Amino acid sequence: MANALTSDDGAIVGVNVGAIEGAIEGVIEGATEGVKKRLVSVISKIYDKPSIKAVELRKTLDVSERTILSDLKRLEGYLDYKGSKKTGGYHLKNSIKKLLDAAKN
Repeated sequence: MANALTSDDGAIVGVNVGAIEGAIEGVIEGATEGVKKRLVSVISKIYDKPSIKAVELRKTLDVSERTILSDLKRLEGYLDYKGSKKTGGYHLKNSIKKLLDAAKN
């Protein structure tokens, strides 16, 4: 059965969960299932909406500011922040974006 984050085939907004988990394996190793799911969701949201802001991620995932900032710090090896503090947002680094693009096709 699908939930708010995944479809029946395990995709999160067009990207397979397994592909994301494989791409960020080192980061999610040892994390609780809830944290893993949230980190995969963060990557998926940024993949689907480049230049997304932390506040939008926080609201979408219904977590605290501290939690989303912690998640973004944990994922910093896979993310770039582009633009000014006021108008910029998060983007996936090309290496992970290419992996996810390939998995999507």
